Amino acid sequence: MAADSPGRERVREQMQNRLYRGYGDTEDFEPDVKFFMRENPKLERWLTPQHNLTQAIVILDAINAGVAVEKLSSPDLNFQQMRAILGGLKKGNDITKYVNESYDSMLMNQVAFAMRDGMSSGDIKMIADPRYNGKQAQEVRLGLLNGVDVSRYADPRNDADRMRQMRYAMEQVGLDPEVMKMADDIQKEMEENPDAWTGASLMPLLA
Repeated sequence: MAADSPGRERVREQMQNRLYRGYGDTEDFEPDVKFFMRENPKLERWLTPQHNLTQAIVILDAINAGVAVEKLSSPDLNFQQMRAILGGLKKGNDITKYVNESYDSMLMNQVAFAMRDGMSSGDIKMIADPRYNGKQAQEVRLGLLNGVDVSRYADPRNDADRMRQMRYAMEQVGLDPEVMKMADDIQKEMEENPDAWTGASLMPLLA
């Protein structure tokens, strides 16, 4: 059997390298991703058949920005998560130290904002609690920025609206969250059992 020419050998080596990297044949890609990749060859290193076009666009933005593309190139991240990570990287902040693909994009953005504002690692870890959704994390971040004792309301069982009410009360009038909780408990019990509550029964609580 005749030996392959140097040119054919180079082609074979390139194909093997491509397969080794896990990208397979471009036919495996969605048509719009394949076209976009052909228009932007620098994407070839980073894209897999699992990526969609919006993810590819964010990755190209990351490449052009000169940031660490590997921090956001996983197809397990949706494009909004990628954008949150990219926004941090463009400002020199690597939020992947605190978050992963299980975090929603809004929570990721709250971590990016906290890093942008120079908050401490301990505060950022509190904001990045995986039990929070993005809106809850926002209330914790704003409370920390405003010097509020967030431990009084930063319970994942409190929804974001409840957290916001408690934060406002502490910021604006210095109201103790325990007083608010007591009032809420009384209101709930009165709604559930109105006949048990009279003016006389409330007097000890109002004293």
